[in-house]
Amino acid sequence: MTTDVQKPNLVLIHGWGADNNVWQTWAEQTLGASMTLHFIELPGFGQQPEIDLALTASAEKVNQAWLESLVERLPNEPTWLLGWSLGGLMAQQLFLQHPQRILGVISLASTPCFQQGQGWRYGVAPSLMVDFIHALQEDGKALLNTFYALQCQGGDKARMFTRQLRQQYLGRALPSFKGLYQGLQLLQSLDLRDKMRHNKRPCLWLLGEKDPLIPAAGLLDWVARERVGSAIIINGAAHIPFLSHPDLTSQSIIEFIHTENRVD
Repeated sequence: MTTDVQKPNLVLIHGWGADNNVWQTWAEQTLGASMTLHFIELPGFGQQPEIDLALTASAEKVNQAWLESLVERLPNEPTWLLGWSLGGLMAQQLFLQHPQRILGVISLASTPCFQQGQGWRYGVAPSLMVDFIHALQEDGKALLNTFYALQCQGGDKARMFTRQLRQQYLGRALPSFKGLYQGLQLLQSLDLRDKMRHNKRPCLWLLGEKDPLIPAAGLLDWVARERVGSAIIINGAAHIPFLSHPDLTSQSIIEFIHTENRVD
């Protein structure tokens, strides 16, 4: 007599400037057969209402409000987390703060600290974050178009995927200004290195070899040196591996979860 093994839960949290639609089809086609998928949108993105805080609110206050919003929408049963880019930063915090609810985390094209700083070279220059904030205040739509191209830059078939990404968002409602602004605040301020360094639970860093925002080789060295889980580099991928290398990305996720989920 055989018994059906319940499929593991997987929560997906998208990145800055995007929404669930950016990867829902890919996830359903490549991950849906082996996992129960739950898509969560960041505040102010897609169908999710923004967090109504003043623009002068601190990044710490914004972060707490965002985390509370995400926690409310987690499934009741224990789940795995897949966070892409900014979604990876939020997923890492949920993973650290709710060990009984989160089985493990996959940070896709993400990092514990997005911005460069003292002793940390594996991120974007502070000047880029400042430029993004200024550009958002001038013309949010133009900034998003620039960002779509930046995410694909340097990767395989970059022009084709940039066109595909821009086409996907034609005619769709833009994320709210506050959602975009608050997201930039978090990308600029969050630093989870120390907390992740002490974690010994299942953690995978899935990185694009040619990611223009996250130096994959440097982050790979940090993961190995600090023993912060495991890391995989997807050759030829930029900042959106699930778009440019869908099968390799999903295969890495499935193998990681099924290996960590296995009961010997």
